[in-house]
Amino acid sequence: MRDEVALPESSLRLRLIVGSVLIVGGAALDGVALFGSISNPLLWLGVGTLAILVGVSLASAVIGRPIVRTVGWFYRKVFGTVGLLATENSLRNPRRTAATASALMIGLTLMTMMSVFGASLASSLDKSISNTLTAQLVVSNATGQGFSPSIADKVRDVDGVGTVAEFRALEAKVDGEGAFVGAGDPAEIAKALNVQVIAGAFAALSDSTIFIDSNAAKSVHADVGDTVTLKLQGGSQKLKVAGTFAANSMPSQYLVTLNTLDKGSVAPQDYYLFIALAPGADETTVRNSIDKVLADVPTVTLRTSRSSSTSSGRRSTGTSGNGSVPIPMRSASGRPPGPRS
Repeated sequence: MRDEVALPESSLRLRLIVGSVLIVGGAALDGVALFGSISNPLLWLGVGTLAILVGVSLASAVIGRPIVRTVGWFYRKVFGTVGLLATENSLRNPRRTAATASALMIGLTLMTMMSVFGASLASSLDKSISNTLTAQLVVSNATGQGFSPSIADKVRDVDGVGTVAEFRALEAKVDGEGAFVGAGDPAEIAKALNVQVIAGAFAALSDSTIFIDSNAAKSVHADVGDTVTLKLQGGSQKLKVAGTFAANSMPSQYLVTLNTLDKGSVAPQDYYLFIALAPGADETTVRNSIDKVLADVPTVTLRTSRSSSTSSGRRSTGTSGNGSVPIPMRSASGRPPGPRS
């Protein structure tokens, strides 16, 4: 069927020119962001990628026609009349075909981008955890989402569990700079992770102080004793820098107490539970007991850091021979390990 009235349409030549300029400009921005030395490379990488997406969408009405003809030749050979009709229908209105293809392209691009971003962030986070972990067991969500703090309370009641260190995470801003902020109880975190303190004392971490990754401290020009502004969804807080820790020795750039993070978050959620066994406790027995606690939450899993361990039921998982915890990779749900502020 054909339209009875032909509506005026913009020139395909103009769309091709504008689209080509955006594609070339976006590619140039991406190249500079990836291989050049500029401030805020991620911002320019995003701008360049967006320009390429818009450019391809505009130019697809023109560049799509030869592609459809080429693909259509094979399609007609395989599907006969159906393939011929499909090819001719796609060629009859290139703008409509381009609009449909562009919508699919943008959706797939966004999904791929978030998958790569989530996997990259999770890889860095998991590596830092594996290098500093001293606890024997780790509870996390296989989907990369947080889970209820009530699970930690139930795990603490399991016989043989010595310490349960809750780790929470949230994207925030520190002195106007984007930051990945972690939170935990200082005493419990010290037992679960080998925190490599460079300056200050880890015991000084309180509801009014903050610990900073040494690299992040340079970025915000903060030294021990200085005051920084932590901006969360629930508001801003002035915190005194209590100390710095070695780069990549913590799962986050910044560390505050659970109370500090809870003041600015919508609802507290744990992202990891680092579990240290009580002296003399049998690890297999403890793991089996924790498995029962987690039975009602299928996505929350238990893992062990001992290379000699074997799987316990459907949840507990051993590790490779290096003895590090294989923290599950986060899925590409579209956000990093922690809700955005």
